[in-house]
Amino acid sequence: LPKRVPDVASSTRASKFLRLLYWLFESFGSLLVFYIVEHSYGLLAAIVAGITQAIIFLSIQIVRERHVSRLTAFSGAMVVLFGALDLYFQSGFFVKLEPAIGNLVFGGFLLWTVLSGKPIIAELAMRERPTPSPGVQTYLRHLNLVGGLFFRPRSGLHTLMAFRGDLYRGVGV
Repeated sequence: LPKRVPDVASSTRASKFLRLLYWLFESFGSLLVFYIVEHSYGLLAAIVAGITQAIIFLSIQIVRERHVSRLTAFSGAMVVLFGALDLYFQSGFFVKLEPAIGNLVFGGFLLWTVLSGKPIIAELAMRERPTPSPGVQTYLRHLNLVGGLFFRPRSGLHTLMAFRGDLYRGVGV
């Protein structure tokens, strides 16, 4: 029997599919892990699983790439921090106040990246196109700034809902 010639197109498709699966897990894996564990074992187990998944993912990225982006490091730190605070407080009120704190911190992070001279939105965009025009760089810097400012009043709305509303009405904001 003649040897089969490898199908380059199918191996390329398989490679793209694996990259897509990795991206999906990288982007949404913590949510998936959280919801599966929460449904099966409860909220506290899901929080621990989310923290564990974030630490494992950051460790893999450090070993594989020898570098973690600022956004990935920030996201991982937020998962670990808020997960630890959820485990410590175990309070419905903290769960209602957590979006306000998260919005405030994320807005601060966006503003800090602008003030440090390396806006995170521009950094992410330059992964796709390494040398954007000066006009695009200015636009991305302003987008980063507006995003940072946007999360301030949003945090205030979440705080208001934490004190005045209930959890189910507050989820939609």
